[in-house]
Amino acid sequence: MDIGTEDGSDDDPWDAIGDGIEGLIGATLAGAVILVVAGAVGGFVLGGTVGVLVTTGASLVAVAAVGAVVMTQVTTSLDSLAEAADRLAAGDHDVDIDGDDEMADALADVRDRMRELDDERQAARSEVEQLREQVRRQEEELETKVPEYCEALAAAAEGDFSARVDPEAESEMLRAIGEDINESLSDLEARLGDAIENARTMATDTTRFKENTDEVGRASESISDSVQEIAEGTVRQREMLEEISAEVENLSATAEEVASSTDDLASQSERAAQAGEAGSHAAEAAADQAQQVVTRIEETASEIEALEAEMTEIGEITEFISEIAEQTNILALNASIEAARAGEAGEGFAVVADEVKDLAEETRQAAEEIEQRIEGVQSRTGHAVEDIQDARQQVLKGADTTEEAIDALEEIANYVEDIDGGIQNISDATAEQARSVQSVVSMVQEISTTNAQTAEEAESVAAAAEQQAATLSEVSEQGQQLTERAEHLWSSLRTMADDVPAEETAEMAADGGR
Repeated sequence: MDIGTEDGSDDDPWDAIGDGIEGLIGATLAGAVILVVAGAVGGFVLGGTVGVLVTTGASLVAVAAVGAVVMTQVTTSLDSLAEAADRLAAGDHDVDIDGDDEMADALADVRDRMRELDDERQAARSEVEQLREQVRRQEEELETKVPEYCEALAAAAEGDFSARVDPEAESEMLRAIGEDINESLSDLEARLGDAIENARTMATDTTRFKENTDEVGRASESISDSVQEIAEGTVRQREMLEEISAEVENLSATAEEVASSTDDLASQSERAAQAGEAGSHAAEAAADQAQQVVTRIEETASEIEALEAEMTEIGEITEFISEIAEQTNILALNASIEAARAGEAGEGFAVVADEVKDLAEETRQAAEEIEQRIEGVQSRTGHAVEDIQDARQQVLKGADTTEEAIDALEEIANYVEDIDGGIQNISDATAEQARSVQSVVSMVQEISTTNAQTAEEAESVAAAAEQQAATLSEVSEQGQQLTERAEHLWSSLRTMADDVPAEETAEMAADGGR
């Protein structure tokens, strides 16, 4: 490494030391010449050959004496400077430089520059240590945070949205990623929990609806049996026709009320079935939308795989271009060598130049192919983005369809309340009918005359009761279908929530999955 002078120039300080030595020798020679000239002049003044010789001899003696003194001083100064230079070369930058000539000044400049370089190296070493410590901390943070983030995302992929990560990190990017992961997992967990709870409530309500219709059916059968007994009693007691006609009329009116209540119940049951069917359609639509989302996601995955394949091919083409570039450099070197050998002939240079041209053409074609591949990748990426957007729209539509299903099931709950009111009316009418029949039985025990008309009316009531039982049986079957559809919807939503613990799943099945 070259060491510059203190003023930043490129002159070598050792050149300055050499110049100083040459200057010292030149000064010595100049002094000797002056002495010789002075002796010659003195001899001329003294006159004669003898004077010249004497003067010349004295001058030579003086020159020798001066030369000896100067050489002694130079040798001593050079020894001191050489020792200082050796110490500098050995790494001792605190050496003292004796002397005030150019060589001493140049060596002092070298020492000062080495001291500055020592300070710069120490500062650079400290900065490198700081950077190394910062990189080490970032590596440790990455080794800690990345597995934690991956573990939470893997759990979410398997259906467990309850996992959370610690977003605290020295890196702002890692901290932002952790916060986004926690926010997304919380949102998904809340939405999925609401959907499961709504489905479970719907399944429970439809199960209760079926139980109530079963109870109504059993009550209707009991009514039919009672009316049949009344008919048989009226046949046996025809003699009481005139005296029990009023009671029979009351019985007929009560039967009409029962029939009317049964009609209302049938109408309400039909509306409940329609609402249940609407809920089923909405659930099926939600399932279709979910399937479309899956299809879109699969298509997106295929596009991404194709993108990866394209990138692989681009890498291969890039390697080919690199090989061509290496060959081009070699051929260019050969062309230079051939040109140097051939001189003006240049035949070898022309051959090599043609090969370089061919390789350049291949390089251009490869570059064009890379550009086409990149355009293909960009096109596929655009399609992938569009597919993801479509998938998002399908998910939104699926959410709307689920809300419609929930509204339909709420309407079913209202209809079930109306059915409960109708059942209560049937119960009241049945009680009134039982009281009327009891009066008829008491009067039949007292009267033994015929009551053919009463028997006919009783038979009509029995037929109405049987019709009522058949209607309620149909309502029960429709309620069963509605329950099965509600359970299917709840099961579908539960399948989407694999993260629900086994204990909660068992509890939901016991409450609403019967």
